[in-house]
Amino acid sequence: MKKIKTCLLLLPMVIGIFSLTSCDLESGPLFGYGDSEENGNQIKIPSIFHRHKYSDWIIETKATCTRKGSKYKECDCGEIIEEEIPRTDHNYGEWVVTLNSSCVSKGKRYKKCECGEKVEEEIPIGNHELTDWIIDKLSTDTEDGIKHKECKVCHKSFDKEVTPCEATKLEYEIIDSDTCAIKSIGTYSKKDVIIPEMHEGRKVVAIREGAFRSRDITSVKIPGSVKTIEKSAFSWCGSLIKLELSEGVTSIGEYAFSWCYGLRSITLPKSLTNIEQWAFSSCRIIEIYNLSDLKIETGYNSTIGINYLLAVHKSLDEESIIKTTSDGLYEYYINAIYVENYTYGDGKYYLTRVKNDREVINLPSEIDGHKYVLGNSSFVNLKNLKKVTINKDILRLEENIFVNCENLTTVNLPDTDIYMSRYDFFTNCPNIKFNEFDNGLYLGNDENPYLYLYGMKNNYYQNEITSFKIHDDTKYMFNGALNYNNSITDISIPDGFINLNTYELSNFKKLKYNTYENGIYIGNKNNPYLYLVKVKPGTTTLNVNENTKVFNINGSEESINDLKKMKKITIPKSVVKINNSFQNYSNLVEINILGGLKTVRNSEFYGCSSLEKVTLPEGLTTIENNAFSWCTSLKTINLPSTLTSIESSAFDGCSSLENVVIPEGVTSIGSWAFSDCTRIGSLIIPKSVKQIDNNAFDNCNKAILYYSGNKEDFNQIEGKYNISKKVYYYSESKPATNASSYWHYVDGKPVTWNN
Repeated sequence: MKKIKTCLLLLPMVIGIFSLTSCDLESGPLFGYGDSEENGNQIKIPSIFHRHKYSDWIIETKATCTRKGSKYKECDCGEIIEEEIPRTDHNYGEWVVTLNSSCVSKGKRYKKCECGEKVEEEIPIGNHELTDWIIDKLSTDTEDGIKHKECKVCHKSFDKEVTPCEATKLEYEIIDSDTCAIKSIGTYSKKDVIIPEMHEGRKVVAIREGAFRSRDITSVKIPGSVKTIEKSAFSWCGSLIKLELSEGVTSIGEYAFSWCYGLRSITLPKSLTNIEQWAFSSCRIIEIYNLSDLKIETGYNSTIGINYLLAVHKSLDEESIIKTTSDGLYEYYINAIYVENYTYGDGKYYLTRVKNDREVINLPSEIDGHKYVLGNSSFVNLKNLKKVTINKDILRLEENIFVNCENLTTVNLPDTDIYMSRYDFFTNCPNIKFNEFDNGLYLGNDENPYLYLYGMKNNYYQNEITSFKIHDDTKYMFNGALNYNNSITDISIPDGFINLNTYELSNFKKLKYNTYENGIYIGNKNNPYLYLVKVKPGTTTLNVNENTKVFNINGSEESINDLKKMKKITIPKSVVKINNSFQNYSNLVEINILGGLKTVRNSEFYGCSSLEKVTLPEGLTTIENNAFSWCTSLKTINLPSTLTSIESSAFDGCSSLENVVIPEGVTSIGSWAFSDCTRIGSLIIPKSVKQIDNNAFDNCNKAILYYSGNKEDFNQIEGKYNISKKVYYYSESKPATNASSYWHYVDGKPVTWNN
């Protein structure tokens, strides 16, 4: 008891002393308990207690994966606590493979710490690395095939499968116990179609109407068991480029292969006895190997509906008219046939097939040294093709150029005025990129993306469109670009636009026009007379506005009939293009073309029986085929000094034509150029002429040729082209001998020297 009392007496002193220390008393309890004994019993007594206030841990030595570290914390009173920091784990890098595993052996790999510690392990045996399908047996149209995959390492076989024959996927029609017919393509998936001879024990004897109509197939082989190919069986198969008809086929129905644009050459078997009309209508077949006894005509009167057939061979040994360029990239042919001394076709080179399926194709400027026409369906089934550049020297583009070029995005067009039609220009080419402006879709090239107007957005029946502005950089348009937009009241045409198809304007019943004298025009705010598109009904004279650039009366029957009534037409120098043909305009008496024209086009004034006076401008270089044929009232023609070529039949049948002076500079005179000009008396031929084709002066019984060169020069022409007319040679002074064979000018007229 005395001990307890003593402690209680000392307590205030301890508290005072404790309060003088720097440690935080609040950091721990003030009182603790000690032990004491009294009368042999242990008891608890209060005791004074202080708790240190330590700092955060301070790293003295950083631990690594090879040694421990150390740290300490310190109280303000100087008390320090120290601890070890355990070693860290190893910091391993990526696994490094030293031996690859395979399907038959394990591999090895390791990873390494910065300290040099290395861990190695095995890589478990891996999976089999399989090949693509390996064909053990090809499926045919009558037998299943077999395929499997194989491990590239152990060569073990896997995934063996049977590939069913394609013929089972065709849809058949049972005729009787022995025969059947193909009803439709069914689920047949190949583009190269092989028709089977047998199906489930029955002979395949017919292909029914429309069985393969409009299908994306590239070739078809028809066996001899098939006797009849019915109506429209393969019509509209635009990708079809190869047709094989076996011996045994006897009949081809009407329209059976119509509109198969890709066909160029076919062979008709000896067994064939009947081809219905239009069986090959609208195909681009240019040659047939006809082994049958059927009569197949060439030219425009082909009995089987081919638009233009150039050659019919009776033997497979005969050489094809379809040629391949020396580099093997293109097929082409010459568009000309000869029937009874008459030439059909334009004689031009046609590129008929692009054979190289590359991503980028730049068409050549010439084929076999000649400019050419890009033929119908010349780009067919080119799956890799992405970009095409068409050369500026190309003569013309036919329709349906690109077929099944699924990845084609870009077609660069030349800056030249050539005919192009949007009708089926792209068939199944879904990724073509057009350039857009206002409501128009455009194609062009890198320099001018708006060169050609291709069409209008949502082209068909776009009645909400009331005005349309053609891009200022546009020069040309595709035929058909403006069809079916008959709500339009205003069209703005840029100054540089030169080939508007004004016939398409006839659908625009609300379109506003501009009038000058007897002409009706369309243009833009700056030049409302840019295009002459109509003439006032009931008028007979036409003075075209001096600001007009294009003479293009639209092709409606009403507008053409109004133009046909004209007796006198004057076309100013501003006009750079005449799109109309005046063929068989029997009322036309006088035509004055004052400038701007480079060419009088093919048959431009053919059959203008009342035409008496023609003014042709300086700058004109070419008078094309039949340009003035059968202008029976034409007595004189003044040919400009810039003329270089007079083509075939240019003045054929001009029976009133009396005297002709061909200017110096003309180099060629085509066949029949002046034939049947029965009144021609004198015809002066310049020394510049190097070529005069056969029959150039046929049936010109009164014609005398006055040649501006010497006899030696002319004999080279005569010897080559068999000219049989009386010819005089020019001499400024009277020759000493044989003077009567020479001529000179007297008062501007040719006069022969007398002996």
